[in-house]
Amino acid sequence: MHLLLVLLALPSLICLTRLPRHSALRTACATLTALAALGWLLDRLGLPNPVARAADSAGAHTSQLLLALATTALLATAWLATTGRPDRSWRFAHRS
Repeated sequence: MHLLLVLLALPSLICLTRLPRHSALRTACATLTALAALGWLLDRLGLPNPVARAADSAGAHTSQLLLALATTALLATAWLATTGRPDRSWRFAHRS
């Protein structure tokens, strides 16, 4: 099930890497993931905490979260296409 969720989220995450503020977005998402993991670890050690409860309740809304991620990726891709920003990937292929 985890692999399926990753496969469903991956295309949207790849689209979001084209955003100019991608590093800030990546850092924010990594921080949220680390906080959720810490909450679950503390919960497994017998220390109930609000972070674990919040992460568990977010898991109950997986479909909505994936839909929000996909919508955000589509809007970001459309915005980049209309602003005329060139795709950054060509720069890496043409470096000497």
